[in-house]
Amino acid sequence: MFSKQGIVYRALRKGYHVCVPKSVQERVELDRRIRRGELPFAKEEFIAYLSQYDVISFDIFDTLLTRLVYRPDDVFLIMAEKLGDENFLEKRKKAEQLANQKLQKDVNLDEIYQEFRSLENLTLKQVQKIQKMEMDLEIELCVPRRDMVDVVKELVQQGKTVIFTSDMYLKESTILKMLEKCGYRHYEKLYLSNSIDKRKDRKDMWPFLKKQYPRKKIVHIGDNRNSDFAIPREFHIQTIKISSSRELFEQSSLYAKSNSYIHDLSDSLLLGLLVNKTMFNSPFRTTISSLEDFAYVFHAPILNEYLHFICEHTTQKDELLFLAREGYYLQKLYQDYTRLNAIKPSHNVYFLTSRKAASTANIRKESDVYSLLDNEFTGTICQFFKNILEVEYQEEDYSILLPQDKDKVKKELKRYMPQILKVAESWKDAYLKYIEQTVPNYQTSRLVIVDLGYSGTIQYQLTKLLEKEFVGFYVTNSNHVKRYHKDSELNFLFDIKENDDYQKFYFYSLLLEFFLSAPYGQLQHFVLKNQKPVPVYNQESFSEFKKANVERMYRVIVRYMKDYAKLNEIYPLHINKELICSFYTTIVEDNYVDREVKDCFEFTDAFAAAETRNAFKIISRY
Repeated sequence: MFSKQGIVYRALRKGYHVCVPKSVQERVELDRRIRRGELPFAKEEFIAYLSQYDVISFDIFDTLLTRLVYRPDDVFLIMAEKLGDENFLEKRKKAEQLANQKLQKDVNLDEIYQEFRSLENLTLKQVQKIQKMEMDLEIELCVPRRDMVDVVKELVQQGKTVIFTSDMYLKESTILKMLEKCGYRHYEKLYLSNSIDKRKDRKDMWPFLKKQYPRKKIVHIGDNRNSDFAIPREFHIQTIKISSSRELFEQSSLYAKSNSYIHDLSDSLLLGLLVNKTMFNSPFRTTISSLEDFAYVFHAPILNEYLHFICEHTTQKDELLFLAREGYYLQKLYQDYTRLNAIKPSHNVYFLTSRKAASTANIRKESDVYSLLDNEFTGTICQFFKNILEVEYQEEDYSILLPQDKDKVKKELKRYMPQILKVAESWKDAYLKYIEQTVPNYQTSRLVIVDLGYSGTIQYQLTKLLEKEFVGFYVTNSNHVKRYHKDSELNFLFDIKENDDYQKFYFYSLLLEFFLSAPYGQLQHFVLKNQKPVPVYNQESFSEFKKANVERMYRVIVRYMKDYAKLNEIYPLHINKELICSFYTTIVEDNYVDREVKDCFEFTDAFAAAETRNAFKIISRY
């Protein structure tokens, strides 16, 4: 059975036209490119359609490759910053305009900078340095549209004549380097306007191509509605318009909801990573269909900024405690982040803890036991006794919901209190032994807790246990932050007191927690064996499939950090929390994540629940 996309392309192959109505009331547009909200074509069917032609011509910029900036002119703004000349963009454009007027042809970069030199009264060495900066930036910032690399490779393997056609001022040597970098190594020929003095938009490129390939069926693919789509048809060359990454983004709800937060060049570079390189890189799809892409656009920006937040507010004298289980990967990412950004790290440890372990280690009297009933728990009374207190409940089992049923459960606890207090005392002794061994200088060091959030429960319990203040650095907070003392220090990157929208980080935090968890169960408590503290975990375990996926996600986040650090060397980036928040929430709320990705998000929280659940289902975004 054919897909809807396949029907469109098979109809075109048969010579039919495709009419796309703009609305019920308005006229239809003949052979218009199907836009977001309608039907994107499939890559395989696109290749099948192109296979009927002898010569396939591709535009280059925004078709085969894109840049790590949101707007093309941002390359000149980066140069302006590096040169310390805020008017460089206007000067550079003026030089190009004058060069075209004087030479009456399509000019190249050499000719533009000859004019620039005259305008600015520069030496040859000075202008060569600026010109080299532009060429180097263009090469540095270009990335492939990966699905288009596949399309070109497949057509070449079929023996088709593949040519690249571009109206561009960059010299051929520079464009060849860009194509090579982006994986376009096998093609028939490059037709560059400033090399042959023929342009697509000037209409002399198309008869020229027809002479080069007489009696051949030619099709051209590009992103410009005029020069790539409409004009070639005047010369009986079939055309297909595909959308640029930026065009796809600007047709999406992501753009509608984030546009007001796009302010400056730093934001442009961030969008270069999220939009051009990843989410809208392909012209064939506008949803997230892989764990890798989801990690890159959802997890990585937040975690990168969180690690920057930590590094900015800590020193080498601090002792960083990366709390289990999220800390398992957070610590690795911290070490990667400091290495990639040439930062000397603070001393850091992966610190075994959990709400249960920290809370039960503080049980000294009956009131401490009863305080456990203030935490959320859904399950049965037997499960509560077994999972939280590791005491066997001997009576008839029944369902409970905490803290709502705290009075009912409190009566049951009282009957088992001597046994509970005895077990808790042994847990406390073992936990203190673990802390002494793991952080031997804990009494004199500034202890910094690193965790996703959200209420500060573990920081509260550790402060109580050791009678020592901790400093906490968290991604975000909830509405119920616990402070052991009024001036206990808890720092939040996305503090909901600053912006109500930041509550979404807490609402959707399960999606972060899932891929930051350690590859073993939640810590229950410690026991002493031969005076050595031994951790006891619940029986949760990762399947080999999940382990492999989590590692893939980790590698992708490191790749994002590398990309970000590289851009930060080109231009100093700063965090735009509103823009990141907008992407984070819209990706989830507007259903950009494919079901196959969502189905991977299962987890078990032995403290708050007694069953395996799906994170997307819990946040009602499945």
